[in-house]
Amino acid sequence: GGGDADDDEDVDEDDAASRAETARNDDLKRSAESLIRSMTDEVCPASGSFQIGRTKVFFKKEAFAQLRRSLAAAQGQKAVAVQAAWRGVIARREAAARRRMVVQAQAAWRGFVARRVVVALRRRLAATAVQTASRRFLALRRFRATRQVALSLQTRFRGGVARRAATQLRRDRAATRLAAWVRGSRVRATQRRSARAALVIQCATRQAAARRQLATLRKQAREVGNLKETNIALAKRCRFLDEKLQ
Repeated sequence: GGGDADDDEDVDEDDAASRAETARNDDLKRSAESLIRSMTDEVCPASGSFQIGRTKVFFKKEAFAQLRRSLAAAQGQKAVAVQAAWRGVIARREAAARRRMVVQAQAAWRGFVARRVVVALRRRLAATAVQTASRRFLALRRFRATRQVALSLQTRFRGGVARRAATQLRRDRAATRLAAWVRGSRVRATQRRSARAALVIQCATRQAAARRQLATLRKQAREVGNLKETNIALAKRCRFLDEKLQ
């Protein structure tokens, strides 16, 4: 009994699947008929001009001829459209090529102008560099000349200062020697005056001593002279007395 129930269920499922498949096929057929009718209404407005099979669509002769004429006309229109589109493509390509040529020409011209500008700029930069180098050289030469003059002036100034210092030193030394000589002269003069004074004193002392000695000698001489006179007088007296005595 269980097996019969299973068989009944399988049959029901197959019937349901078959009915669903048939429904889908009918829907597809109606959709195809509607699509074909919408496509062929303008070409074959008469009804019954085609019939749909399982895998193909069958047209009547008149409908098929009309369809072919419509297809040829459509193909012609499409060909014209394709040709027009192709001409448009060619025209656009030519226009694009012309634009590219113009762009290339403009780019070439801009490149040429840019190169000329670059060359001019390089020349200007080179001229500026040359001018800068020349100015630097002239400035360096002026600086060296100025420095040489400054060094010469400094050397002369230092030489003058050194010479003035040497002259001042010689003057100082001469003044020192002169002062020493003056001091020596004064000392020597003082010594000479002292020596002269001592000599004068010595001479005066000696002169006084000599005068005293001379006075003594003169006194003694006078005393001796008196004695001589006395002796002479005595001698004369004696001779007188002798004469008298005789």
